Amino acid sequence: MSDDSREEKNSLRERAEARLFQSPPMTENLSGAELKALIHDYQVHQIELEIQNEELRETQKQLEEARDRFARLFNDAPVGYLTVDEHGIIVQTNETFATMVGKEAHLLPTKALADFILAADRSVFHGRFRAFFKTPRGKELDFRLKCAKGTRNVRCVGRIEDESFKPSSRSESRILLVVSDITAQIRAETALRERERFLSAILETTQDGFWIIDGQGRITEANAAYCRMSGYSKEELTRLGVSDLEAVERFEETKARIGRIVQNRSERFETRHRRKDGSLFDVEVSVSHLDIDGGRFVCFCRDISARKRDEDRMAKIVKELEQAIVEKDAFFSIIAHDLKSPMSGFLSLTRSFADDVMGWSAAELKTISQALLKGAEGVTELLDNLLQWAMLRRGMIEYEPRSCDFRSMVARAMDAVRPMAALKSISLENRVPDHVQALIDQPMMDTILRNLLGNALKFTHREGTVSVMAERRGSMIHAAVQDNGVGLDTKELSRLFSLNQKTSRPGTEGEKSSGLGLILCRDFIARHGGRIWAESDPGRGATFHFTVPAGE
Repeated sequence: MSDDSREEKNSLRERAEARLFQSPPMTENLSGAELKALIHDYQVHQIELEIQNEELRETQKQLEEARDRFARLFNDAPVGYLTVDEHGIIVQTNETFATMVGKEAHLLPTKALADFILAADRSVFHGRFRAFFKTPRGKELDFRLKCAKGTRNVRCVGRIEDESFKPSSRSESRILLVVSDITAQIRAETALRERERFLSAILETTQDGFWIIDGQGRITEANAAYCRMSGYSKEELTRLGVSDLEAVERFEETKARIGRIVQNRSERFETRHRRKDGSLFDVEVSVSHLDIDGGRFVCFCRDISARKRDEDRMAKIVKELEQAIVEKDAFFSIIAHDLKSPMSGFLSLTRSFADDVMGWSAAELKTISQALLKGAEGVTELLDNLLQWAMLRRGMIEYEPRSCDFRSMVARAMDAVRPMAALKSISLENRVPDHVQALIDQPMMDTILRNLLGNALKFTHREGTVSVMAERRGSMIHAAVQDNGVGLDTKELSRLFSLNQKTSRPGTEGEKSSGLGLILCRDFIARHGGRIWAESDPGRGATFHFTVPAGE
């Protein structure tokens, strides 16, 4: 037993004996048995009292321990606890709040809470405190506390004091406040906002378009760059989905791509998007999938239209260079093959003349002269075509179209080839109606008609017919050079206008043909914005069609 308990028991005994002496004795008239029974009852009662005292002391100990635990919980809580009256005066506080403001807890009661609030925030506190005190449920008060080391951002939530705990001697109500230090939270929120502003500035100044797309394929965010690319405003874009802008992929293809992106986390690809005005533009899309808010797709869209144009231009240049190389090789082949044969004939005949100039009869000389003339004409035609083709390739031939009477152009070309036609008794028919006007470059058209007529004469038998027809069809003149000669098969037709395909073949009387004339016709007609093609069946002649712009 502790000293305190022993002293308390002795004091209690002394008070009981004093009261006993003041009462009249009750044992004088008792018998021995009655006295013995009384003593027993007294002893039992005394033991009961001792048991009760022990229980009371244990209960008191538990209450004291509970009080101490509550005090520790109250004072050591990670948040400040305050009891404040309706005037904002502190009634009670815990050690945590006292530490926040750098004061001792016992000095805070009777102090105004506003005294510890930063001056710049007091007006806001006073303006809101009355309404907060009246109905604190669901409300918060944020302000800055003056502390021993700078300031702290705090947030208050409250609850009106329960009436059952209010003493009857006090009529006014009080509010219980919980004060949480949110300084770190405010710093984090401020840093987050600054980072968001920083990222937003980057996204708004970048030249690449930017999207955020939700799991249903709807656009939730877009930057100014993509607005410029597409012609849509941000508000309009947020009402659209990927399928509204995607111009190449079908829905099933887009769905499959989304599945790959979710699986692989990211992907880069090229496609085309549709602007607000309906036009299309090429984009390179870099997209990543994020597992937030049900799935989000972050997309950067780079306009690669200029790059695509450059690539197409480069591919065209490469193709033209490859074609130029092929044509150069064909050009040399023509020179080597088609010039060698007549020159060999010239060499052989001139050698014969040199060996025995007097041994030739007049008839033989006439035959040889005709052969030399035919060879010279062929070489001249070939060289003329080679020269014009080379000049065209080097850009040395000016294209100067003007409106001309097409029938007159055909008549002039027929006059130029009439001697060749006469050698084979071939009829030339100009079936072009009067007043058919063509917008053409005359020197080029002379070359076109002369080559097509010459080609027809070579492959037409004696006493055959070569005709030229033309008519206006819309904005173009459709012309045709037709013969009833040997014709061409399907394979020969497919190779007619290709320089790298050997198309030369002898005429009906052995006339030489390099095929270069048709290539020249193709290029001159293309310069007019027209086209040329042929129709034929073997043994039934051929028709060469071409179109040129109509004149006024």
